[in-house]
Amino acid sequence: MNTIQPNRIRKLVLAATLATGLLTGVAAGLPAAAAADAPITVQTVAQKEVVTVTADGKRETRLVPLAKAVPGDEIIYTVSIRNAGAAAATDLAVNNPVPEHTVLVPGSAVGAGFQASYSIDGGRTHLPATELKVREADGTVRAARPDEITHLRLQLANPLPPGTVAIARYRVTVR
Repeated sequence: MNTIQPNRIRKLVLAATLATGLLTGVAAGLPAAAAADAPITVQTVAQKEVVTVTADGKRETRLVPLAKAVPGDEIIYTVSIRNAGAAAATDLAVNNPVPEHTVLVPGSAVGAGFQASYSIDGGRTHLPATELKVREADGTVRAARPDEITHLRLQLANPLPPGTVAIARYRVTVR
């Protein structure tokens, strides 16, 4: 898990990279030594839903760490931003790539206080899903399809108070 000093980065944007089912926030340009002491941590974990039936016949759904995924599986990413600092952290956002061979599930990005925006250009720009447009070779413009989304940005609308954690989730389907 990497950490960031909010007073060292005014507008905090955390990029994440996929590694064996775990995404960990990384701040570009922040020395590793400075990151180790920082009060803001970001973690994105890949999970799957498992449904079991109890002895009394009730269905229970729980999230388990992702060990393996095959085409058609739905993966749930849980993003946690923790503020262990003494002051509220502002302008927090997490930028996660949509992993290769997956498609973002439309409308699946949820989290109290989070606003989602999306990119179809490799993460250079982010817009609400309804504003993503693709220009075809013949010059016509159409709405972007979910399989064209390359990145997801989850931005906290309000400051994150000290000692708190903000959690958001989104889903992708394996192609």
